[in-house]
Amino acid sequence: MLSAAIGYFTQEKHILSCLSVTCGTAASEQHALGGVADRAGTPIHEDSIYDLASLTKLFTGLMVMRLREEDLLDLTRPVTDYAPQFANLREITVDQVLGFEVALITPQRVDTQPDAAAGLRQLFAVEPRPVVGRAYSDMHAMVLKYVIEGAAGECYMEALHRRILCP
Repeated sequence: MLSAAIGYFTQEKHILSCLSVTCGTAASEQHALGGVADRAGTPIHEDSIYDLASLTKLFTGLMVMRLREEDLLDLTRPVTDYAPQFANLREITVDQVLGFEVALITPQRVDTQPDAAAGLRQLFAVEPRPVVGRAYSDMHAMVLKYVIEGAAGECYMEALHRRILCP
């Protein structure tokens, strides 16, 4: 089952270039991996090195699901109901951001700004655009971080620790 899911994301839909999953309980463990490690198409293996930055997207997704389960987050509501600082996203639902149904574009690259405050100004100025090709980007998870904080009523890390990591 895990191998089929990994194949779906890496080979069928090409959402991810590679993926490794480990899950289980104290009594049993399952793991599987698949996809390619580089542009040359080198298959990943158990000793492959991964970019850990993408782990934040996993926790962001888990937090969205948890807050939805707690009836604190309605995916059909506009982003600005939870994160009003994203004024340009008042017509965009949380679900649209979560599902990459819109491209999110900042006026300038966030990572080229001279300081954190300037980077945040760029992030909060993000605008929705029609999807052309592939809409996947880091912007969606960055927006969802603020949606999570608004829905939870606390900072992201506190909500994550209390709802996911500690349990």
